[in-house]
Formats: sequence, C-alpha cells, structure tokens
Amino acid sequence: FLGMSFFDAVNHAMTTIPTGGFSTHDASFGFFESAPMQIVATIFMAAGGIPFMLFVGTMFKGRFDYLKDEQFRGIMITYALFISILTLWLWFHSEHSLFQSLVYTAFNVVSVITTTGFATTDYTLWGPFAVIMFFFMTYLGACAGSTAGGIKTMRLIIVIRAVDRYIKTLIYPRGVFTIRYQGFPVKKELVMNVLVFLGLYVLFNAVLTMALLLTGADFLTALSGAATAIANVGPGIGDVIGPSGNFASLTDTAKILLCMGMLLGRLEILTVVVLFSPAFWRR
Repeated sequence: FLGMSFFDAVNHAMTTIPTGGFSTHDASFGFFESAPMQIVATIFMAAGGIPFMLFVGTMFKGRFDYLKDEQFRGIMITYALFISILTLWLWFHSEHSLFQSLVYTAFNVVSVITTTGFATTDYTLWGPFAVIMFFFMTYLGACAGSTAGGIKTMRLIIVIRAVDRYIKTLIYPRGVFTIRYQGFPVKKELVMNVLVFLGLYVLFNAVLTMALLLTGADFLTALSGAATAIANVGPGIGDVIGPSGNFASLTDTAKILLCMGMLLGRLEILTVVVLFSPAFWRR
C-alpha cells in the first residue's frame, strides 16, 4: 500500500519479522527513500524482537501482558534511550529535520538491536559518538523467545541484578538479598548459567577478533566483524563491512571464520561448547 512492488513487499516482509535483514537491493532498505515505509518496517522489526509468547497470549487467550513482561519493558526502555540520544545527536550535527533524524535513528537503532541488519543510511558518518553507540548496540540483542540474536534482554536484566546483589552484599555482609525476575526468585544455577554465557561470549569475541586480524583484516573490521557475526546482526563498523559496505573483499579464511562465528552465536555458544566437550561423548 505504501508503494513497494509486490515482489519487494513479500521479500522484505519475510526478512523483517524474522529479523533476517536480507534485501532485494544493494542499498538495503535505504533503496526505498520513503519515511512511511521505514516507519512500518521499524514497527515490525521491533515486533520481531518481542517474545512471541506474548503474541500467542494475545491471540488465543485475549491477554495483553506486554507491560507486565520485564523483557518487554526493558527492550522498550532500551529503544527509547538510544533513539532519543541519537536523534538529538543527528539533529544537532546534520542538516536533517527533527522528524527525519527520528525516522533514520529509530529504523537503524531497532535494526541493530533486533539483529535484523537493515540499513537506510551509513550511520558511521554521523560521527565517532554514533559509531560507539551502534557498536555497543551490536552486542545487546532483543528479547529471549524472539527471532533476534545477541545477548538478549533477559540475560542483561539478570546480570544487572546479580551485580546489584553483589554490591549490596559487600556493603551489608550479613544481609540476605534475592535476585528476582518477573517477580520470582532466580535460582543460583540460572544466574551462573547467564554469567558463564557472558564470559564465553566475551572470550569467543576476543578469539574471533584475533583470528580475523591474522587473516589481514584491519582492527576495526576484525573487532566489529567478530561482534556482528556472533550477535547475528549483519553490518559491522568501518569502511569495509560498515552499513554501506559488505564482506565480499574479505579473504576466504576470514569468511569461514565468520561463518563459524555466526553459527556459534545462533546456537547460543553453550550448545556448541557442550557438543565439543569430551564429557558429552563419554558413555
């Protein structure tokens, strides 16, 4: 209805909600210089990053539990924070109007956080501050139970509360503090699982970065390439694999390493670690 051809509309629908990010055009979603199209895509990318069980509850049980869900509230706050900051940054540092800045920022922020990977503009040209923000967002991911990759909001909430609990125990050694999620106490095993996952996430990012450096990639390409591969985002940072570039110029070895990184991230790391653990294969 907004002007896409039927072919483009079907293809982009199938890569927006599943947060896949493939486009039928080299310029990605930026080929369609239409604010209404970008707004619609932003809404559906955000929907793809929400726990699908919330949609199931709405459709089959008539429940509207979105605001009760901590992940939903967390991801909405995250969107609002990054979109607000970067909209003001772009508005003050470019010739775009406030509305144009908001549309550009909202689309690209949601695209990166939900690990969709669409781009409407080269946001690395917005300045060093914007580059750092987008690089940080590469790691976040949307919600567990969605089609997004990355660390996931649920894990980040638990880690933040685990850190808060640890600080309180330092201040009040005899105090008893419980980590809660969705109103229920979180078992120590789950907290340990999340902390181990984050530790391995950082470790494998560092290993993949060093491996990419050995293939001849520059530091920015290697660092952001490792981050975007394991998080399953798509575009990295820099002139080579940034939102206006691609991975075609990388060596075959680098591409194989990135394939391994993408599989590692999509399988949530721990699955692969267990699979290659000798204890798993012992009878």
